[in-house]
Amino acid sequence: MTKQLSVNEILNFNDYFNEEGQKKLQKNFANIPFISREAIHHIKEGTFDVQKLDLIAFPMYSSNKFIALELTHEIASPANVDIPEYTILFFEQVQIDTLHILDNHLGMFLTNTEIFIGIYNQNKTTINLKLNEWKSEDFNTENLPSFWKLYAKFEKNI
Repeated sequence: MTKQLSVNEILNFNDYFNEEGQKKLQKNFANIPFISREAIHHIKEGTFDVQKLDLIAFPMYSSNKFIALELTHEIASPANVDIPEYTILFFEQVQIDTLHILDNHLGMFLTNTEIFIGIYNQNKTTINLKLNEWKSEDFNTENLPSFWKLYAKFEKNI
């Protein structure tokens, strides 16, 4: 600003912001469903509904589906995954045309009653998401919507 403001102008400062510029900025953000700690309890209770999740706006540019997750100790993950608790993980839904790049990537299995994080393993034409030696989920086209691949993470650095 190049001029001094009067008291009235200061009290009504929000009038100086261009609403169209704000709307344009919002168009560049995707509304992503967010699985919070509370939502994780709904999964464990069998009352989870992805349609009821809060949405967070984040700058992601893709036609694929995304979901965000607040990582907590309540979500089973492989022992060798070194991601601090309360990191926000962004997952992209697995697509048939990207199956060839899943091997050894971090992923998530999510249904209305189950959630875990694992590592994708590919053996010729079979793919599974493995939590540990006792727990894994085999990938097939019927359960495709339950498989997610890690896309990004938002981590608080201290």
